[in-house]
Amino acid sequence: MTMTATATELAPPMPQVIGLPRDVQAPRMPSSPVASAESSQAQQSAGDERMPPWPAYLLIQYINMLLVINIVIVVPTAEQYAEKLGADTLFSGLVVSLTPFAAALGVILNRWMLSFSDMKTVLMIMVTGSVVGNLIYAIAGLTKSKYSLLVARFLIGLCSAQMFPHCYIGKVVGIRHRSRAMFHFQVSSMSGYVLGPLIAWGLEVFLKELRIENLLLDSDTAPGWLMAGLYFALMLKLFLIFESPSAEPPSAEASRLVSVATTSSHGLRWWGLLACLCATVVATISIAMIEVFAINVAENEWAWSVQAAALFLAALMACNIPICFLAGKMTKTWEDCQGLLVACGLGILVTPLLFCFGLRSMPWRIVVPSFGLMLTPGVNMLLRGFSMSSITKLVPPELKDTASAIVMCSACLSRGTGALLGSVLDPNSLGGVQLGLLLVSGACTSAAYAHFRPHDKAQ
Repeated sequence: MTMTATATELAPPMPQVIGLPRDVQAPRMPSSPVASAESSQAQQSAGDERMPPWPAYLLIQYINMLLVINIVIVVPTAEQYAEKLGADTLFSGLVVSLTPFAAALGVILNRWMLSFSDMKTVLMIMVTGSVVGNLIYAIAGLTKSKYSLLVARFLIGLCSAQMFPHCYIGKVVGIRHRSRAMFHFQVSSMSGYVLGPLIAWGLEVFLKELRIENLLLDSDTAPGWLMAGLYFALMLKLFLIFESPSAEPPSAEASRLVSVATTSSHGLRWWGLLACLCATVVATISIAMIEVFAINVAENEWAWSVQAAALFLAALMACNIPICFLAGKMTKTWEDCQGLLVACGLGILVTPLLFCFGLRSMPWRIVVPSFGLMLTPGVNMLLRGFSMSSITKLVPPELKDTASAIVMCSACLSRGTGALLGSVLDPNSLGGVQLGLLLVSGACTSAAYAHFRPHDKAQ
């Protein structure tokens, strides 16, 4: 009887090199191209679906809300605080608008600091600076110098960490969930616009009920004390909860791609990027302009008190939070470029309500323009949400930090510009400015419609 040899018996033994482990010496069969493609596709799909841990994600949204509150909480009381220190209305407008301009410098500073440090360390430094800036704002009454307000608000803006929420979302949220995450970003921003004037109103009522009015603590200095306490608490939350996004060292191929991307237009959607940047600028100018204008028209044209004007602004902004939530759910069916055009179209439709401040009959002279002041920030939030989401998809991963820095620097400058416009515009010119801004954004988006396809290496 003949025995059949197995494959193992027929195979010649592999020579073993002394000193090397067997798994290193054994030859490995190359994987098939099909298997490699499937593995790469699976990894890409997993990357597109990634989401950060919920505690860190909620904390970064809280940081975004807090920095907005820190900017807008002084809007209702800035004028009377500046007058108390011997300044005029224009100076109070400068106090409000200086913070966003300083925040633009802060974005540049943060981008430089991230080149040699991690995100958590830089955030801790910025939060510490915000505590100091708010303390200076709170004790400005003791100095009896109006320039103390400028120093405080400049430091608050410089340390506002404006770029980090947008940068964090672009790094850790997959491309399929990023539009929804950006609308969560808009919801947290809108919540800041609501809570800022609402907290200012609550502080004024609380202090007047207790009859606390002195140089150290009154309705003007209370926002500084409160924000200093909130930012000090934020330091503890950052230390316990937040973790910096993992940063992988760029390979030689990635470095070559950066060089190519920055020296040529290959792979980048330049027209789409410019259209998105234009939409971000238009939306941010409009929101800040409406915010400051609403306070001014309520106090000066309608003769409302500071408390009533603050509640009015909070109510206007609160009505737009459901719009942002709804838009976040619709990102699954709308592409970013379609959302931009829809937002521009809706804005053009509601802008005529801003031309109705001259109505003579009551209550229409208040009700009709109030609807315009309520709906216009909503459509601009839609515009900004879709534009900020699209920007992170039009660039390769190695340019995300740079793109976030550019877009947030532009947003900060735009916010300062909008605050200045809101302080100088009158009821007869607001509608025309808003309509012109939306027409420019709509025209840019339409011209660049074919350039909104995500970058080939977008993550």
